Amino acid sequence: MIFKFKGIGSDGKKVSDKIEAISLEEAKSKLKSKNIIYQSISEDSPGLFDNFEFSRKYKISAKELSSLSRELSMYIRSGITIVSALKIIQSHYEKNQKIKLFLTTVSTHLDEGKDFYTALQTQSVIELPEFFKHSIKVSENGGLLDDVLMELSRFLKEQDRINKEIKSAFAYPTFMIVVSLLMISFMLSFVVPQITGIFESMDQELPTPTIVVITMGDFFNDNFTTILGVIFILIAAFTVLMKKSYSFAYGVHKLLLKLPLFG
Repeated sequence: MIFKFKGIGSDGKKVSDKIEAISLEEAKSKLKSKNIIYQSISEDSPGLFDNFEFSRKYKISAKELSSLSRELSMYIRSGITIVSALKIIQSHYEKNQKIKLFLTTVSTHLDEGKDFYTALQTQSVIELPEFFKHSIKVSENGGLLDDVLMELSRFLKEQDRINKEIKSAFAYPTFMIVVSLLMISFMLSFVVPQITGIFESMDQELPTPTIVVITMGDFFNDNFTTILGVIFILIAAFTVLMKKSYSFAYGVHKLLLKLPLFG
């Protein structure tokens, strides 16, 4: 559960932030351990999609995770503890409240005596790749945390570069497909109805393909607004599900991997 609070920090300044805890009592206890005197604290209201059991976790990008890993590795190499490093890095993410909350939550778990892997596994703010968490677990046990974090940063940076190249490669074909579909829609909705009268005035039996085209043109012309609305709703629903539903995104990616072009 995520709780939002307002209060006075150990430095005497007003603070307003969020904290993750199992219950309200635990949230209050965590604030007390951080020497924060809270003035108000309440459960953060769930978003619209939480009511449909969509994932509340923020899906961090490879670029963001790479940058975060590199920063953490550099601070650890300079002799700073993980907890102190996380608290320093928090100030770099004032504009990204999800990552800031993630860092605060992990830092809190570490203060409670958990190891880094357990802290990452326990938090429910950000969805981390499994390979990332297990790499942390192995490196932490072997005392190679800073080296592994740097290698993970390089790997994630390369992964981000490859993803951008793939998207760039598909940009032109996607554009051509969209333009083709728009041209077909235009032909069926506006051009075909204009020439239908010519065919009808010929008073001759028309070939089956011509009849099919004319029928499709009439259908598009009569239901153009409805079809456009349905397409927009389907695209919007697909986009939202891909971002908010882990199981849906997993199913789509699994299907794509089975296709010759993508897999």
